[in-house]
Order: sequence, then C-alpha cells, then structure tokens
Amino acid sequence: MDDIKKRSIASCKLWKSGGRPRSGHIYHIYRKDKAAYKSSIRKRQREAKETYTNDLHEAQGKVFWKRWSSKFDSDKCPIVLVNADECSIAEEFAQHFAKVCTSNS
Repeated sequence: MDDIKKRSIASCKLWKSGGRPRSGHIYHIYRKDKAAYKSSIRKRQREAKETYTNDLHEAQGKVFWKRWSSKFDSDKCPIVLVNADECSIAEEFAQHFAKVCTSNS
C-alpha cells in the first residue's frame, strides 16, 4: 500500500510540474497510478468490512458483544424500550431491523 501511495504522489507531482496535461505519457502514468491507489483503498475497506463480519460470525457469548461494541459506536444508538412479553419483543426487533438494515445486493 505504501509503495502504491508513493508512486501515486510521485506521478501526481510530475504531472503538476508538467503543466497538468490532459493527454500524453505523463497524463496516462498519473491516471494509472491514481486509479491503482484508489482501487487499493477500496480493496482495503472491503477487507476490513469482511473481517469484522467474520469476527462477529465466529464469536459467541460475551466475546460477541465485546466485538460488536468495538466495531460499532453504541453511544450513538438510542435505547429503545420494548414491551415485556416475548412476542412483543420479537416483533419490536423485527420492525427495528427492517428499518435500519439494507440488503447487500
């Protein structure tokens, strides 16, 4: 990642010192290095998301909740009070998660 970033910065400086051309060899190197850097950032972000998903999936009990708290800022989530019987609690959870969760597809 560091090498890709250094290449991107170097080619950007070269492109700027060349008068910011919109075509030619310098421009193509600049665009290629910039795209590679952005692509590597997006790849890292996807990997980080998959990692916490796998961590949560594999965890059980108290470990699950510790990992949940470390991955998501629970201070920003309001506390929702629900009715005491089990059916009402299940229905409240279903309604809540239907509102806040979206499909990955």
